[in-house]
Amino acid sequence: KLQDSLIFRESKPELTKKQLLMHANRQFFEGDVYHWFVTYQGWGARGNCSDDLLWLPYIMDLYLEETLDYSLMDEVVPFADKDEGDMYLHAKKAIQKSLTRFSERGVPLMGSHDWNDGLSAVGPKMKGESFWMSSFLYRILNRFQRYSERRGDHAFTAECQRYADQIKATFNRYGWDGKWFLQATTDDGYELGSHKNEEGQIFLMPNAWAIMTEIIEPSRIKTVIDSIKTYLLKDYGTVLNYPAFTVPRTDIGYVTRYAPGLRENGGVYTHAATWAVSAFSKAN
Repeated sequence: KLQDSLIFRESKPELTKKQLLMHANRQFFEGDVYHWFVTYQGWGARGNCSDDLLWLPYIMDLYLEETLDYSLMDEVVPFADKDEGDMYLHAKKAIQKSLTRFSERGVPLMGSHDWNDGLSAVGPKMKGESFWMSSFLYRILNRFQRYSERRGDHAFTAECQRYADQIKATFNRYGWDGKWFLQATTDDGYELGSHKNEEGQIFLMPNAWAIMTEIIEPSRIKTVIDSIKTYLLKDYGTVLNYPAFTVPRTDIGYVTRYAPGLRENGGVYTHAATWAVSAFSKAN
């Protein structure tokens, strides 16, 4: 995974760079990417997941922050289907593609799913929203402006800022549930991650990332941290959601078919748990 290559950022950044270049080569000219692909043959599944394409600009930013290897942005890599472009263009195209995926309310769409693959039935009709995606895209839009300015791409800088402002406003307006943020709304408008739900009342990802990315209104930080502590922080780690699902839901996805407490269904994911640590550190 491209996400996993961040483990090398400080110790062996050349491996992170290798992954960035390889994944750029599996990006389509339109900006979207394979959800997965086979490295030795190149084929894979072209998906409609909301987050897949954005890990390229996200991780490129972290790599550049660590190494200052700005020559990476000038490296030319072919797209998977046609033409070629430098890494700056690859990252920009990923962002531009994401900027076409918003609900009528101005919230990023879920698509096939977001980081939580188990939410596989929330938004396949491209109507369901992901409030975790709000935080993820918000951070990328804010951080990428330093690179667009460096390239003299001032129009795109302004576009990034305009969308970042929109996302912050819609996130805090439509995503707030009273004591924490919603995870999503489904294609049919069901609010996932709400106190109104019997199962899946609160999800870790949108709440931890709200604090990490500073998209949250400051006055709400303590309330969100208290909610994470109350419902999600266990002796064995921070779980992804609570309460776990016990009844399969065709409008939410295969997360509801896992046994309660396992994997994405109320389990502890080390990756997400470390983001929870980041959120707690940021809040303090």
